[in-house]
Amino acid sequence: MNKRNSGPRASRGLRNRYLAVTLASIATAALVGLVASTSGQSVSSASVAPCAPRLVEVDLSSLARSPELANFADQLIMASAESSIVCDSTPLSVVGVAGGGDYRMILDSADLASLTPLGPNPTIRSARFSANDRSELSRLVSHDLLAAYRATTSDTTSSVEAFYVLAAQEPSPTHIIAVTPGVDVGPVNLNRPLAAGDGVRAASSVSVPRLPKGDTFTEVGIGQVDATVPAPSTTWIDEIENFNHALCLKATHDLTSCHLLSVATTSQVLDPLN
Repeated sequence: MNKRNSGPRASRGLRNRYLAVTLASIATAALVGLVASTSGQSVSSASVAPCAPRLVEVDLSSLARSPELANFADQLIMASAESSIVCDSTPLSVVGVAGGGDYRMILDSADLASLTPLGPNPTIRSARFSANDRSELSRLVSHDLLAAYRATTSDTTSSVEAFYVLAAQEPSPTHIIAVTPGVDVGPVNLNRPLAAGDGVRAASSVSVPRLPKGDTFTEVGIGQVDATVPAPSTTWIDEIENFNHALCLKATHDLTSCHLLSVATTSQVLDPLN
């Protein structure tokens, strides 16, 4: 896992992954096939994520339409939903984010009520959450995520600050998780060659709201874009990371509340402190 939070510059493990970006989106049909292929499958769960209110934000923009990122979003929503279910409907909202603030509700805790097993605690409810229940949840997640992709035009631009605008409206404490490559195309344009220092300079011109005290912000998928075209510049991936790190520090109240990841498991994302 590549992770960046508090302190000095973290390892540049991002440098060798997905070192390219293009505004030409991967065909929505490919995403449809990928997400739909998991629909209805029984997904086993070795352990359920800790109980916590969560907001999962899924980037629907052109740059976020890689099969890998779409598949990870499906897995993450599934794991978040199962945690909400066994935690007796702990608040969960899953929202698609497109453009500069076009938000599409994908699912929330109310959609999961019929799948919640009876039981006095999460351990017992988890044991009673059957394979059939998990298959039904998988179908629901894949269907709703697929509908969000289909409802969004393939040339939609990305706005990283839109994730913070939505997150700031959530009650505290909430764990906000943004699934995005973190490439802003408006109001600043990072889809271009970037020199050293451009990421921080770009972030200084972007305003993001302060998140409520007690919130945690995790951004996963940094730099995961189409790798079929050479990167705009040799320092591009570093500057994408620097831009997102600077915005996260603007929005959070302390350094430990900000987590940036490139590639990670759902467990690492849902429980970032462990």
